[in-house]
Amino acid sequence: EIPNQYLGYKNLDTRAKEAILSEIAYENFWQNRLFFERRNLIKQIEKLLKEEILPDDSSVNGADVIRDIEVQHGLLVERAEGIYSFSHLTFQEFFTAKNISYDYEDIKQLIKSHLCDPRWREVFLLIGGLVNKADKFLLAIEQQIQTYVTSPKLRALLAWVEQIVDDSQSDIKLVGKRAIVLAYAHAYTYAHAYADALAHADTLADAYAHAYYAKANAYALTDALAYAKAYAKAYALTYATDLAKNVKKLSIYKNINFNELFDKLDNLKNQIPDRNELPEIHLNFANEITKTMLEAFQLTKDMIDFSEEEAKALKNYLYTNKLMLDCKNAAVRVSQITWNEIEDRMLKPTRKNN
Repeated sequence: EIPNQYLGYKNLDTRAKEAILSEIAYENFWQNRLFFERRNLIKQIEKLLKEEILPDDSSVNGADVIRDIEVQHGLLVERAEGIYSFSHLTFQEFFTAKNISYDYEDIKQLIKSHLCDPRWREVFLLIGGLVNKADKFLLAIEQQIQTYVTSPKLRALLAWVEQIVDDSQSDIKLVGKRAIVLAYAHAYTYAHAYADALAHADTLADAYAHAYYAKANAYALTDALAYAKAYAKAYALTYATDLAKNVKKLSIYKNINFNELFDKLDNLKNQIPDRNELPEIHLNFANEITKTMLEAFQLTKDMIDFSEEEAKALKNYLYTNKLMLDCKNAAVRVSQITWNEIEDRMLKPTRKNN
């Protein structure tokens, strides 16, 4: 019970103190504020006390509450005259998450507004651990994730991933195989413009497959094709050949004729243009390497020639899939049935009846 007569912050019960700290944290974090002016803090605290915590007490004083929080917990610190912040960002993130976790509608709004924003990553992880059971939380995240891959080209890419790895021989978990293949598909663009999305695909692959080759080889191919485009040097083909050998070892692709690919790459080694050749000759040779690799893995250049908007959407898609996995790992309770179903749908195009 909260006393009718306000005798100072230290006499409020734990629930009331948490409410004050959570309100301060949430309102300011939502507005992207890590530092708060004293006058705004006073207004915020007094409004909360008068409207929700101590509506019958006219003696509340926000300035006293701020002072008491400083003295009792050290959670709020005056950084400069009249300017406060939480003593550590983690405290603001925790109380923000606590504020949101009470209300499922607030959670859904957060997912819709900030799922792709790395600044909110720790808040999402904390919510995963705060909610009583994380099934609804994870399902809501999954639903939002699907809104990032609505373009026909991205859906076609995910359909290609599903078709080329499902039922392949590898004993790597299916979603791990999809993540590895997505990482490779990004590398085939041989442009560093999509490096962030490639990195997110790598982390998913590593999380599910512990696949050393997923990251190393995807970047190797990126470098190989970039070198080929710029210089057409012999080691570009060496990178591509090594990549193909390592991919073959993983056994994650179906119906890829690796022997034919190795023969074509060997033939290309005999066609490397002299460094004094015209730039067009070098470019044509680079395009031939790209064409050889794409054909071998049943890709077309159009499938991975993303617009800026599509590249951003795929980056968000991969980032949030990894975040969902991290939230699941942070959760105290998740139904294994629910998570198995989510995992089975990860990195797959949505079906019409979903």
